[in-house]
Amino acid sequence: MIIPRSDRRTGRRPRPGPLFFTFALVAALLPAGPAQAQSPCSVDYRVTNDWGSGFTAEVTLTNDAADLPQWSLVWEFTSGQQVTNAWNAEVVQDNGSVTASGPDRAPGLAGGASATFGFQTTHTGGPAVPDGFSLGGHSCTTR
Repeated sequence: MIIPRSDRRTGRRPRPGPLFFTFALVAALLPAGPAQAQSPCSVDYRVTNDWGSGFTAEVTLTNDAADLPQWSLVWEFTSGQQVTNAWNAEVVQDNGSVTASGPDRAPGLAGGASATFGFQTTHTGGPAVPDGFSLGGHSCTTR
């Protein structure tokens, strides 16, 4: 909508009509862009040692949402990586799918808190870092 600077005959600026105010109100109430959902978690995954046929890794999971009475972090390993041992979490693997859960002594994770655990694997072809992680079905950001 174009509003002229002034009326040439009277020298006055025209006043916006009711339709202008309706459009302005609707525009002000609409969101600026698509809403971005905040990830409920973040994961720091580090290979701490690699000896050719196996490696150890340390994972720090941070809960960026509400308290969790129990947590389970899920990721996929490429073929040839097999978890053989873990500490500070219960880690199970079914083919390439790996699930780490809070240990029996501390199964929950408070909002804003972190849990660090580690595991050992055997592998063929190198210790590939997983593409993504999920907590309760929600994708985590990776640091």
